Amino acid sequence: MDAYALEAHRQLKRGLSALFARWTALQIALQERFAGSQTESIVQDMIETTYQLSSGSRLNQEKLVSMFYDAFDRMNCDLEDGSAEDMASAVAQLRDECHHGRFAYVDDLVAKAQRDRSAILSQNVRSVLEDNDDEDDNDTVGGQNGDSASSVPSMMETDSPTPSRPAAPEVDEDGFTLVKSKRNR
Repeated sequence: MDAYALEAHRQLKRGLSALFARWTALQIALQERFAGSQTESIVQDMIETTYQLSSGSRLNQEKLVSMFYDAFDRMNCDLEDGSAEDMASAVAQLRDECHHGRFAYVDDLVAKAQRDRSAILSQNVRSVLEDNDDEDDNDTVGGQNGDSASSVPSMMETDSPTPSRPAAPEVDEDGFTLVKSKRNR
């Protein structure tokens, strides 16, 4: 194999790694371990098979889509979002770009994957900080203060000062938290 072909294969591997890192359904399956202890090996087999299929002389997208569905079936997941077809199309485009020596597409995919990873890390840091705040506020019923992760960004975006500690919720004699109307606040 000449230097050009070796570089094309190296770039193909980089691009495939970035594509799989950005595939939301796959990341959820890995995070939630849908196939239990077998999840990682199923994903690894899928990635290796994808590389083998895409490094050959021709790429059969239908075979790739079928392989993606089979892998997700083995993980007890139903892909109904069309992402298997989208991934097969992206793999085909990646293969063509690498085959013709246009590695800018790979660089773009890698940059997007790194941005996604940074966003996820930032979100995880916010979640950890929020969890630490929740542990500090154990004076609420059940240790929960009612904030959801989706409300944190909107609270951070406002310029108005917020109280350092929200008022404790009212609890009736049966132990239920009373919900107040927002109209008359």
